[in-house]
Amino acid sequence: MFVPLLTVASLTVTSLAPPGTSTEAIGWMSSAMRLGLAGGTALAGPLGGH
Repeated sequence: MFVPLLTVASLTVTSLAPPGTSTEAIGWMSSAMRLGLAGGTALAGPLGGH
């Protein structure tokens, strides 16, 4: 389920980005996703217990 979602998100970001900035837009999207994953992992550790 993740691959189709990532594909749709990438295509949407690419289509909404101003001309000539699609690579940067995808980079920002990727960074935002990784920041969210890191934050979720950081919160899951203490909240998950042993």
